[in-house]
Amino acid sequence: MSWRGVWSRECIPCHNTLPYVTMLYDELYGPGLPGYQGKLSDRVLPQSRTWPVRARNELGLAQVLDGEVKLLGGQEPVEQGLKPMLAAAANAMRKYFNGRHLVELGVGCEACHNGAREHAAEPSITPTFEPKSALVGVDPPRGQTGTRAQWINRICAKCHTVLFTHYPWTWEGEPRNASHPGGSSTNSGEGRDFQLGGCSTQMACTTCHDPHTEDPPAKLAQMGTPAGNGICTTCHKQMATEKAIELHTHHKVGSAGSACIACHMAKKNMGLDYQLVRYHRIGSPTEPKRVTTDRPLECALCHADYSVEQVLATMEQWWGKQYDREAVKKLYGPDLGVNVLRATLQLGKPHEQAAAIGVLGEVRDKTAVEAILPMLWHEYPLVRYYAQRALQRITGDAVAIDVGGAAADVKRAAEAWLTARVARR
Repeated sequence: MSWRGVWSRECIPCHNTLPYVTMLYDELYGPGLPGYQGKLSDRVLPQSRTWPVRARNELGLAQVLDGEVKLLGGQEPVEQGLKPMLAAAANAMRKYFNGRHLVELGVGCEACHNGAREHAAEPSITPTFEPKSALVGVDPPRGQTGTRAQWINRICAKCHTVLFTHYPWTWEGEPRNASHPGGSSTNSGEGRDFQLGGCSTQMACTTCHDPHTEDPPAKLAQMGTPAGNGICTTCHKQMATEKAIELHTHHKVGSAGSACIACHMAKKNMGLDYQLVRYHRIGSPTEPKRVTTDRPLECALCHADYSVEQVLATMEQWWGKQYDREAVKKLYGPDLGVNVLRATLQLGKPHEQAAAIGVLGEVRDKTAVEAILPMLWHEYPLVRYYAQRALQRITGDAVAIDVGGAAADVKRAAEAWLTARVARR
């Protein structure tokens, strides 16, 4: 069965400015609300990280929603009360909401800054990232006060959530379900994933990204080098000296291995241009969960020639860790002397294979051509494009194959391409 996205249902909420309350229907209603597009990301966060949404005035909110339903041309509920009206509003939005109902075409100021009527009337009153309403309240996660950074991050995660793809695996390699949404493995989940890490209460997305313009690629690239470490040492002052960096990273100061985000924000996610992008849950490559449930081992992203055992032994020696070899064998097979990336290609889940393919392409490993070739007809189509991009980088050839075709057709074309390449050599 084919599926096609409908702009007015699938794309409209994140690429335009909607009334804020329309993105809160599911949080206000609870489980069982009819499906609609435009939900916030809290439903795909762990319970400890969710931001409770509540009606401050149920009668008043129901009356406002009644007006929304009438505006959209929806059907009013038979029953009275807030929950029936929320269901009616969700149904009306799913069926009838379109470009005529937008607050603003495109991502306008209020998409992030919420209502700005007071600011428009008096510019000295600046809008807030925290929703202010007599009808609806949003509270920080339990036990937290809600820092400015958290409010900003939550606004960014309204759109940068990307768990609507129905991809069955989490970034950690576990089955994805409602109680365990896990991390995202593709581009545009950065805002949500960042909230899963340890820095999100004090550090905002805007620390690194300017939401008002496109980030210059050179600036982003620099942050991935030792020159970007100053962002991290603003809080982690104990790492601000060269000696501390060398002791912590076991890499020479100024080398690629001494860049904070090279290790703590690994490039393992699938980007939109078939290149790897950084996973935004700030963490450590030495975390047991990353080592024993996720491929490839993150040290291999730079040390592409390392075996599984080499990486494990080095992490254990340098950082005093101990890893369950039997758990790791379930990922890479019984022989831990295998190359991390090759074993990931053979045994990994699609997003893990894409990461391995991307690295082999970046290092232009000419010996990996035949290992990557079957990925051109992978059952998960996105992986095919990563394989094509990697082979283009490695061989310098256009690899002019329609990888979007039927698997059998792609396989024939790919094998013919390889035969022709070998003949030319």
